[in-house]
This record gives sequence, structure tokens and C-alpha cells, in this order.
Amino acid sequence: LVGIAAFDRDFMNTLWNPAMEALSGQKADKVVGKNAYDLLPGFLDTPEGRAAGRALQGESTVVRDIAYAMQQTGEMGSVEVYMVPMRDTAGEIVGGIAVVHDITELKRAEQTLKESEERYRKLFDSSPQGIVISKVATREFKYVNPAFCRLFGYGPDMVAGTLILLV
Repeated sequence: LVGIAAFDRDFMNTLWNPAMEALSGQKADKVVGKNAYDLLPGFLDTPEGRAAGRALQGESTVVRDIAYAMQQTGEMGSVEVYMVPMRDTAGEIVGGIAVVHDITELKRAEQTLKESEERYRKLFDSSPQGIVISKVATREFKYVNPAFCRLFGYGPDMVAGTLILLV
């Protein structure tokens, strides 16, 4: 879901696409023509507000991982916002454009991957069997578990990066 909004130099909303409606829960006819200050008191004190101000100064910025409550479910979601200046045909800055990417599913996938990696790491580290992860092409130890170290009397820092001489 990619929301697009535009605003003029006075932070008056001039565009609010259907994806922005879905992300914000606010219909375009209630937002376009309204000042960001009226819709979001304290707007300039938020990371997005500061990015909008920088867009009006000619700077493109990204605000990453902004939490929001999804309008449909009330669950928490995440977006990242790209703010860029909007210029007229003479090159003068006349406003800004916000491109809002819903990254909720990406964040969930990252969390699932992190949890999976933690489970794998616990299994690897707690196994009573010696386990080696190596890079076949270079015959190099990448990781060894504590059981391997106990079995051969080496510390993990002594083994990682060394060559496997016996196969």
C-alpha cells in the first residue's frame, strides 16, 4: 500500500490518494484544503513534520518505521515516509510530496525471521553434538558450537576463519 499526499508551502493538503485514505482512515474530501496543523496539532514537532519542513527547504528525506494504528483493525502497523520538494516549472519550491509505504508486513516478516534465527541459534549452541558451519568453496570454518569446542579443546575464536584441513 503506497499513500501519496501533497501539500503547499503553508502545509495545506492539496492531494490525498485512496491509499492515504486507507492508511489514515481520513477521506480526501475531509483532508484536502485543510492545514496539517489543524489535522494534526503539533505536526511540525513530529519526525514527519520536520521532514515536511525540510522538503520545503529543498531537501529530500526518509522517515523510517513510524508506528500507526491501522484504521480497519486497530492493530499497530508501520510505515516509512519519503518527503520530497515539489517544484513548479521554474524550479521554485511550491510544496512537498509525501510518499507513504506501508511496511507492516515487512516488519512482521523481519520479526518472524529474527525469532527463527534465535531458535536456530539456541538449538545450535545447546546441542550436545559438535556442529560446524563451513564455507565449502574456501574450506573455511564459519561457526562452531560449544560442543565442538569442548570436543576438540578449541575456543570459537580460535576456529572461526581457519581452514578445514581434514575432510
